[in-house]
Amino acid sequence: MPIADSSLLLSLSLSIPHAISFSNKQELGKPTDLAIIEVIQQTFIDKVLLDVGLVVTIYDILEIGDGYVYHSDGGAHHKVVFRAVVFQPFPGEILVGKVSECTAEGLRVSLDFFEDVYLPSYYIPNPQHYNKEDELWVWHYDDGGGGKEMPLTLEKGHPIRVMVESIKFFPSPYGDNADDDAQGGGGGTENGGGNHNNNNTATVIDPGGNGGATMITTTTKRQHVPMKVISRIDLNAGQGLGMTHWYTTDE
Repeated sequence: MPIADSSLLLSLSLSIPHAISFSNKQELGKPTDLAIIEVIQQTFIDKVLLDVGLVVTIYDILEIGDGYVYHSDGGAHHKVVFRAVVFQPFPGEILVGKVSECTAEGLRVSLDFFEDVYLPSYYIPNPQHYNKEDELWVWHYDDGGGGKEMPLTLEKGHPIRVMVESIKFFPSPYGDNADDDAQGGGGGTENGGGNHNNNNTATVIDPGGNGGATMITTTTKRQHVPMKVISRIDLNAGQGLGMTHWYTTDE
């Protein structure tokens, strides 16, 4: 399986509870490795690992230890070593997505599997202005050759190419993420990936320092974005950035 430039292969060693429901005959006959894989997928897929990135998929299972039953829990607990593919774009990386939101503060870009790529207004080339009526940004491009100024628009629903400036993580919904860089968080995700929803909870996983992981589930009156990718398309970021249709010509 090829690993994309913006992804990393992360190895985790954790104690995974293999809980069996005695009221469900199908659960009693389920192989241990299959049950553990299901628990790992439910726990990690489409969740944000704090200061690491978004877990996209489980790559493989390297080791499943013996099961131990504790007096306070009827399920077997196994030490499991597995590898996961994590979305972690690096500063300077180029991402191609689609503009999903356009406000006076900037743009939000969707990568389909991740919705929280932000392009703040100050990273849009100058001179520019925001058209509130049409909800789009306009870059007044001038090639410097004395020719006519060419307005280039940035609008919703169209592909855009951006460069990653930074990644920010927010383990608590009470952190200063509401007004940070882009449009006030602009709607949150429960898991930091997938599709935005109206839930007011967010799950962030702290991988810990000794192979352990802690699930941090928080509830707030506002939606929470556990991971933000801040991007830019200004001239200092390089050439070829911005809306992809800027660089196409009609035959």
